[in-house]
Amino acid sequence: SLFSPFTFHCAYFLSKSLNGHQIKTIFWNGVSHLYNFGFVVLMAICDGAASNRRFIKDNSASGLGVGINPFGMWPLFLMSDPTHLVKKLRNNLSKSGKGQGCTRLLSVAGQEITWEQIKAVVKRDGERLLRFTPLQKE
Repeated sequence: SLFSPFTFHCAYFLSKSLNGHQIKTIFWNGVSHLYNFGFVVLMAICDGAASNRRFIKDNSASGLGVGINPFGMWPLFLMSDPTHLVKKLRNNLSKSGKGQGCTRLLSVAGQEITWEQIKAVVKRDGERLLRFTPLQKE
């Protein structure tokens, strides 16, 4: 709720065999019913399945996860669940590099990012008295 601590998880859609259009139909039908009961949906969180990513892209004005809820014209925030995003980041970083088993080379502003760099940070952090990274050793 915008004005109280009330939140409510109201629906789960098992979407493994659905495409983005089918999810869109089911989702907006549910949002319509909730609106008719006096609720306004402000956020939807999906896992990272391809159909859910398509749903987010198709239902946000810029494709970046912010759209308009046509029932009341409220903003609607669409996102992948943070746990999935962290897992996806970890998996992509673990495959980044130039060595054996590396399938990509990630970079930011022209600077390469490799799994070896991440491991070095964790190792260095583990040698300090005050640790910052809560990662496990391999």
